[in-house]
Amino acid sequence: MHEEKSNFMETIDSIRSAEQEADKIVKEAKEKADEILRKAKENISKMKTETEENCVSLKNSRLQNGRSAIEKEVESVIKKARQEADGLKSKKLLDKELSDILKSILE
Repeated sequence: MHEEKSNFMETIDSIRSAEQEADKIVKEAKEKADEILRKAKENISKMKTETEENCVSLKNSRLQNGRSAIEKEVESVIKKARQEADGLKSKKLLDKELSDILKSILE
């Protein structure tokens, strides 16, 4: 009977040892999984930040390009307006000169 008890105790010890080893393996696996999850979250956060920064940079670049195009267009319109104003001034002067000549002839 003592031998049966000894075999029984060995079996129990063996089972306990196996359970402890299984618990250890499960714990290590959970720790590895948590580490992988943490790194994945960090990478996602980093990628999100980089993407947002790239979007802002692209938006700013497009705004600058649009601003430059608008400024060129405004400069072109102002140049045309000045040319037309100069043309109108010279026409007024010409009209005045013709009027003065006509008045002098008619007098």
